[in-house]
Amino acid sequence: MAGFLGPRLSRLSLSSVKQHLPSRAVSSSSYILSSKLSAASPDIPRPFSEIPRKKGFLKYWDWLGPRPENVTIKRFKELGHIYRESLPSSGFPEFVVVCDPEDIEKVIRADGRWPLRDAMPLWSELREKLNLPKGLFLLNYEEWYNQRKPMSQFMMVPFKVQEHAPVFNEITDDLIKAIREQRHHDTRVLSDVPKLFFNWSFESVAYFVLGKRLGALDLDNVPKDCQEFISALQEFFAATQDLLFSNPLKKLFPTKALSSLKETQIKIYQLSLNYISDRIREIKEREEEGKEEPDDKRPDFMTYMIENSGMTLEQISVNAQDLLGAGVDTTSYTLAWCLYCLGTNPDVQDRLREEVNRVVGDSTVITPHHIHHLPYLRSCFKESLRLYPIAANNIRILNKDIVLSGYELPQGTTVLMPTYAMGRLPHVFNDPLSFKPERWEKGDDPTQEVPRFASLPFGSGPRMCVGRRVAELELHIALARIIGSFNVSYTEKTPMEIALKFLLVPKTSLNLKFEDIK
Repeated sequence: MAGFLGPRLSRLSLSSVKQHLPSRAVSSSSYILSSKLSAASPDIPRPFSEIPRKKGFLKYWDWLGPRPENVTIKRFKELGHIYRESLPSSGFPEFVVVCDPEDIEKVIRADGRWPLRDAMPLWSELREKLNLPKGLFLLNYEEWYNQRKPMSQFMMVPFKVQEHAPVFNEITDDLIKAIREQRHHDTRVLSDVPKLFFNWSFESVAYFVLGKRLGALDLDNVPKDCQEFISALQEFFAATQDLLFSNPLKKLFPTKALSSLKETQIKIYQLSLNYISDRIREIKEREEEGKEEPDDKRPDFMTYMIENSGMTLEQISVNAQDLLGAGVDTTSYTLAWCLYCLGTNPDVQDRLREEVNRVVGDSTVITPHHIHHLPYLRSCFKESLRLYPIAANNIRILNKDIVLSGYELPQGTTVLMPTYAMGRLPHVFNDPLSFKPERWEKGDDPTQEVPRFASLPFGSGPRMCVGRRVAELELHIALARIIGSFNVSYTEKTPMEIALKFLLVPKTSLNLKFEDIK
């Protein structure tokens, strides 16, 4: 999933875009002519310079306030469905923000073969300084495509991902056991729910990538390296957030945030490299001894990519490292937010439990077949991700000139598509602040259907999150098992607020009550 803000043309410049793509010459006189004609005819696109923007230096203070995730909502109310923005405190030049689903569809469909984004300049620069390789998330152009294609052939093919369902069920068994052990004996309240879920999500993604359990849910004996990896990720994201929304001079001096970013990046790299090196050694030893994997062994990411992808060992390793890092916080917070929504909407939870009991019955294993017949469960996740997407925005750099909301945007323009803001705008969703999974159900009235591009928590098109199918399988299994085992409730008097810590997370400790269903 992308972070709160993405590409900036200071790194992935217009000249760089045009170097890789066919360009259309657009003279300054053509923009002048367009500007003159637009005043006379509504069918002529208006020039880029006329896109609304908030003026004055004080606009930058909005980003430095306590609720930066709400700035886009505020801007849409002030300026309309399309506007220009800049964030110099993070080194971002001007970019365009759109919240019309039709505009977003145009942007996604204009992607071409190599959709462009300079996903996280801060991370890209850090890896360059530390002489660390870049994985799929930080790549563009042909280099991105040559790695994305073989990874998609494993990670985006449903039946290949679904083979991991049995072990994901075993890991969920351990999570349910851990919930019972960790919740308060008298109140049945589990404090800081995401903290436990980090161990579940790390155990799950590690199994998918490495093909083995690491013991992150053996709470009495969690391996030191597992806990260090999870802790390093938390510190890394916190330092990222501090540097993104602060004085850009922070990046020039050895501040605490910059030091933490460097140290945790190195720590994450070293720990993940240890896991991956061990797996490579095991694969080589098996091949040298002529041994075959057991019949019930599902191909893990490392094994499949080494045997089938044609990628170099370094390319496979760095992408495995990035998958380990990307699959912890994102999945755990998604599950936590969904349970929060269900805990504050007991009628929805009852309906979901009825569906799970009817489809799954007495089975203790959730299969892909079950999930296919649990549409309301899938709708609950869609709805919680609408309200609480882990990444607030999607980003693209235009491959070609396009027209959005009547304005002409030239090739190379950075476009931000605000997933979080759109989920809370009344012109996109009816009653947007209410948790209503039924809005995702297909009915007889097509006018009531959610626009296809209104909510894209995993992105869309060729640059859709490569781990989407894995994450969804983990989440669907876990939610079905948890709702079948517990009645979940939120007992605090005030609603949980959101905090932007690079990801959208609970502002304070999220405590939920887990009562056994008898």
